[in-house]
Amino acid sequence: MNVAWCESRYHPNSVNSDSGASGLFQFLPSTWSGTPYAKQSPFDPRANAFAAAWLYSHYGPGRWVCQG
Repeated sequence: MNVAWCESRYHPNSVNSDSGASGLFQFLPSTWSGTPYAKQSPFDPRANAFAAAWLYSHYGPGRWVCQG
């Protein structure tokens, strides 16, 4: 959860204007589209959290700039 705080301050509608990363865990569009939750909105906090757990379980914490 520290990653979500660092990335978006827990704002599910947060968007990084430079990279286009969005949602609680700030998914890049290209990363989001590679998750099992790609058909859902990255602004859906539940889908974003599940996608973050999926990404972490497959690739570890290195996908985020903020690591808690």
